[in-house]
Amino acid sequence: MEGLGYSCFNGIVVKRLTGFGGKNLYLQGLLMYLVGVGIVLLLLKYLEVGPVAAWSWLVCLIPFGLAMVWWAWADATGYTKKKAMEREDIRKKERIDKQKIAMGTIMPKKKK
Repeated sequence: MEGLGYSCFNGIVVKRLTGFGGKNLYLQGLLMYLVGVGIVLLLLKYLEVGPVAAWSWLVCLIPFGLAMVWWAWADATGYTKKKAMEREDIRKKERIDKQKIAMGTIMPKKKK
């Protein structure tokens, strides 16, 4: 259960800041947008603002249901674990390359 601790959250934050794995970052962002939209809809419904006040509470809860379905699918298919392993492999390779550059065995990559 190593992947469920603080280090997993820290890895996600590092990934978001550095931008590794664009597709995975997009899917995680999509999930967070679902939760964000759900919170906004709940607030609008509770405060009875605009057309959302006339909507059913069930409609306002749909984004949370979609997020739960996504999380369940990601955990059941091993998607979460696979992406965590890919992040670890990328960090390991970067660490090794950094050490090789420091020893002078390879030339540093040019930034675009």
